Amino acid sequence: MKKKVESFWFFTITDAPQFQTALSQEIHDRITTTSQMLDVSNEPTTAVNIAFSQKGLLALGVEEPLDDSDFTSGQAADATALGDPGTGNWVQAFTGNSPDIHGVFLLASDSTDNINSELAELQLILNNCATEVYRLDAAARPGDQEGHEHFGYMDGISQPGVEGFTTNPVPGQTVIPAGMILLGENGDTGTRPDWAKDGSFLAFRQLKQFVPEFNKFITDNPLPVPGLTSEQGSELLGARIFGRWKSGAPVDLAPLFDDPVLAADPNRNNNFTYAHPGANILSDQTNCPFSAHTRKTAPRADFDPVNTANHIIRASIPYGPEGEPYYALHAC
Repeated sequence: MKKKVESFWFFTITDAPQFQTALSQEIHDRITTTSQMLDVSNEPTTAVNIAFSQKGLLALGVEEPLDDSDFTSGQAADATALGDPGTGNWVQAFTGNSPDIHGVFLLASDSTDNINSELAELQLILNNCATEVYRLDAAARPGDQEGHEHFGYMDGISQPGVEGFTTNPVPGQTVIPAGMILLGENGDTGTRPDWAKDGSFLAFRQLKQFVPEFNKFITDNPLPVPGLTSEQGSELLGARIFGRWKSGAPVDLAPLFDDPVLAADPNRNNNFTYAHPGANILSDQTNCPFSAHTRKTAPRADFDPVNTANHIIRASIPYGPEGEPYYALHAC
């Protein structure tokens, strides 16, 4: 669920019976279905989804376990595993020092006015049986930077296909069992209650991006490649850190220079494996280093057979005004 403008409205439930009534009688039919999102002609003006935390389910009297310890414990309990030095830098709403976050409404549209109108209607339906804990608004960057995150690199090119939903996978796209994403479907190894079938777990991360610092680092450390200028060496370093050039072209296919034509071709821009004839994939980093963001998150042929058990569907979008400071949020 991704459009030019998005909003995340985190809430706490203050009246569980009233909330349950509002959810079943009015909000249920406003939730955007997968079939709607897969059919452009059937997409609503503003897409709406909802997710609950473990505390939110308990507040509603739902005690059946979802058979997922990370969900049950909550993200704060896993902060160190995320690489965070505790929760001291977290937004206070997520640290447990404010009312519990019981859930979040996710809204996506093409204008802020549409988002605000839909959220106002939801809040009117709720009639204070759920109140705001935190709200975060986000929007795609303007002009030719739409689709690029604040570091300047095109985002969202590589996503797994899902069996039964992805009808025409593009070359190089890994197609995974539906149960890797949807509960209760083929490939899901957990024991889930019936009501959870076809739901999914949501991870939300709000991050600050150190854009000037990154740009200074690559400027100060250009790769000394024969035939490249210092500026080109810096651009190459940035591309090898991300695994793609700013256009979105993968360094595995364009190892020295950006290739915007390649980047714009969906039949080529994801069609690579990191394997090359005559090279040992266990040690070959000629085109793309093992430490590149794209190669760490999706190793492709580095795993034999290709790993289909650790995939996510991720959407990221910048938030805050254009310019410093720089922020991005990730919903997976």
